Amino acid sequence: MTAADRPQRSLSRRAGSLSRLTDELELLYWLFLGDELRKLRERRGWTLLDLRSRVCGEVSEQTLGCYELALRRFYVVRLVDLCVAMDESPPDLLSRVHARLTAEGTGGVRVRLLPLAEARDRQLAPAARWAGAGLRQGSPPAVVRLGPAALRLLAERCGLLPAGFVARLQTLSALGD
Repeated sequence: MTAADRPQRSLSRRAGSLSRLTDELELLYWLFLGDELRKLRERRGWTLLDLRSRVCGEVSEQTLGCYELALRRFYVVRLVDLCVAMDESPPDLLSRVHARLTAEGTGGVRVRLLPLAEARDRQLAPAARWAGAGLRQGSPPAVVRLGPAALRLLAERCGLLPAGFVARLQTLSALGD
């Protein structure tokens, strides 16, 4: 390898790291976006059926539930439609999602998605579905860092306290390095 080749190799390595970081942030972004949509709906006292009746176009209650649980992705046009139906400004909603994502800071745990997605523990089923959906997207990261807010959110979906959620992840060997 010549000296001229070294910078290219270094850039290639950095690009791969950036891609993994982007994939990881994308998974967390969808998690927080779905949660913000659920909070909006629940603040209005609406069921998924109520929301469905207010959304333009064909969409099932199951699909709306999958959006809220970050099990299914959607186009920006659908996001705008959901926001309009709930009388919410799309930029305000995205601003809250971004604030939650950037507030993650340090702390939390690194979780391997594959062991979590394959978990047979019924109580971990919501987190396993989220991990499985993440693995089916493009080029998913093998390990995702769940900061305190994401950890609390997934633990809550599983009906566990964060410490109990982490303990169950340890039994699966789902915790990353």
